[in-house]
Amino acid sequence: LFDVLPRIKLSENLIEKQDIDFLLVPEKKINFQIDTLRELGFSKEKILSSRKFRHIAANCLFITDHPFVKSDTHKEAQNFPLWVIKWLRSQFLSLVNEIRDTPKRIFIDRSDSLFSNTNSRVLINQEEIKNYLKKKDFVSVRLADYSFMNQVKMFSFAEKVVGLHGAGFANMIFCRENTEVIEFRTEQTGKIIENLAIKSKLNFNYIEKKSIDLQSKIQQGSIEIPVKELDRLIS
Repeated sequence: LFDVLPRIKLSENLIEKQDIDFLLVPEKKINFQIDTLRELGFSKEKILSSRKFRHIAANCLFITDHPFVKSDTHKEAQNFPLWVIKWLRSQFLSLVNEIRDTPKRIFIDRSDSLFSNTNSRVLINQEEIKNYLKKKDFVSVRLADYSFMNQVKMFSFAEKVVGLHGAGFANMIFCRENTEVIEFRTEQTGKIIENLAIKSKLNFNYIEKKSIDLQSKIQQGSIEIPVKELDRLIS
């Protein structure tokens, strides 16, 4: 969302999308990678994985810089440009129908995450949290079970979103203003989700805890979230 797709926007002043024969992208093995590009008008046949095609020949080749990261990846990735958010919203929200058949309250279940079977980033008492939120009319969703556009729709109609720090929060940019968001994070996580929520004009809160098994990577570590603290934020 924030690396590959905005490069298409950067190229719009130089070439029309329909004139692009192929896109060379980092990878295309995950469904959302194909889904997002297809919604922008690129068929699967036009998308080339750089893992497979290590050498290419072309009469004309367009290359862009990263949309906003220039040197310090961690620091600069904390602050997404507003133009990227606005462009992504303009491209995908127009495709959402107005039938409200998605949950109003969402808990992002990360059991499908690449980290779920490791100690890298885990909500230790996830079942306790899920059971509590269920009583508050939240629905637990594993985002990988939904198509990209269904994720866009889900977040566009959501009124409250809760979850452990992770990539699923990228969908916040499709939320309506003042949607309530609660992030669970470690003391070392940083404010990447918080900054994204603020720029998207959301009502953001967080519960921050010390990692129980502190990892060397700053975003990692298992945490436990007290239900009482969450209850104070859930209305």
